[in-house]
Amino acid sequence: MNLKDILKQQAEYTRNSDVTVEIVRNMACVTIHADEESELFLEGEQADKFIDQCDAYALECPDMEGHDIELAVAYGYLDILL
Repeated sequence: MNLKDILKQQAEYTRNSDVTVEIVRNMACVTIHADEESELFLEGEQADKFIDQCDAYALECPDMEGHDIELAVAYGYLDILL
């Protein structure tokens, strides 16, 4: 299984879990929403790491949609939210 396939699988799982991701790059903020009562807010260094990981995957898989990459990176945070 190659990286693109893994990212697609992780993004699909995250999407099916009704999780959304909101990134505000200029403020280094990431919010991962699982439902109305469960969300994770990353800022500063944590948000920068999340964004950097998204950017690295985007370079390795340029034909993937940015939103799918964000969902794939958010997959690593699902244990905290769900």
